[in-house]
Amino acid sequence: MKACPHCGAVLPDEASFCPSCAKSVIIREKARRRKRLPAKAVFVFFAVLAAGLLAVFIWSLPPKTYDNGTAEALYDMKGRTYQLCIAWADTPTIPFSDRCASAAVNSDSRYPSLLFINDASTGEDASGEFLPQVERITAEFASLSPGGGQDMRLSCTPPARQTDYVPHAASITYVDFCIWNDGDYEAQLVFTVNMKNSDTIRVRQAHHFRSIKTYTYTPEDAPMDTLEELQALLEEIGRTAEPDAEINIHLPPLTYEGELVLNRLAVNLYGSLDRTGERTAFTGPVHLAYSGGVISYFEGIDFTGSGGTGISAMSRLHLTNCRLSGWDTAVFCSETAWVNTDQCTFSDNGIGLRINNAEPNISDSRFEGNTFQGNQTAVLLEQVGIETPLKFPGTLFSGNGTDIDNRCGQELDLDRTVFQ
Repeated sequence: MKACPHCGAVLPDEASFCPSCAKSVIIREKARRRKRLPAKAVFVFFAVLAAGLLAVFIWSLPPKTYDNGTAEALYDMKGRTYQLCIAWADTPTIPFSDRCASAAVNSDSRYPSLLFINDASTGEDASGEFLPQVERITAEFASLSPGGGQDMRLSCTPPARQTDYVPHAASITYVDFCIWNDGDYEAQLVFTVNMKNSDTIRVRQAHHFRSIKTYTYTPEDAPMDTLEELQALLEEIGRTAEPDAEINIHLPPLTYEGELVLNRLAVNLYGSLDRTGERTAFTGPVHLAYSGGVISYFEGIDFTGSGGTGISAMSRLHLTNCRLSGWDTAVFCSETAWVNTDQCTFSDNGIGLRINNAEPNISDSRFEGNTFQGNQTAVLLEQVGIETPLKFPGTLFSGNGTDIDNRCGQELDLDRTVFQ
């Protein structure tokens, strides 16, 4: 039995009020007031929770692959859009989707393929900011046309950055190929960029390979003892050979007097030595008057003049181990032409090498291992249609009035160039 807390009367066990005084016998506790968290603390709590959930969500997402089957891909990272693009050196923001290459059968050939990383909004080189986020870059050929594996050899080198060649290219691979049987072949070059966040980016370039005819002439095959005979041979070849054929002429160790004109096709001229060490020589001007993208190669020949222009080129020319002396201008390339010189000697000329080129039609930006000695002006740059720096590695400038007259303000890389 329990007693009423108010009057002391005896209460039934289940009573909720006293039958004597009619007061409630239920003891109520005073309600406690809850403390409310500050609004800022609540906001921070939910912000941290949301960020954590977002991080878990992003971490759980599978890696993304970017591949639209073309030479260009766009990739967003840290609020910036990047353009990955296979392109030419002088047009790094314009995708170069199809590349054609031709070579003689059983001839080893090589050319570069360039990958650029640009800011998609400005077109500026963005490889410096992008590459630290890259795990690796690889390249391989896929989808070789049927029969190609039996009819040609094809490979590419591991991609790498080459600041001494094309400094604004993010990566360069060299394509090596040899066609064994006549025909046309196709393959697809694939650059794969693996990001550190596990994303994958691919850009693709179609490559078309074609065999070309090769014609080789020696003094035993055709008359070439005089300039007139040599000119007649060139005219006959120009009438009968295919426009992109490879023409190789091995010259006897003679001195040709008079003017020689190559006005139809690119021709490769190779000099020779007689028993006394005298080389094939030309004392009159040589003109490359044909147009087209095929390069003429001159090797092991002396060009000895008494004024005027020794070699004038309106198309592409590559000189190797040639000697040029006694000219007002030894070599002059103009309009869409380009000339490269390797291991050549320019001596006692008014101007050794003169370039007035308006278009980006270069074969190579390097002039390697040459000697410019005793010229009034060794190199005259009036106009150069490219932004790529011209390089003179291993080239000696000695005793010239002016070594390089850079009138157009062309960017130069003179590392490993010697001036005396």
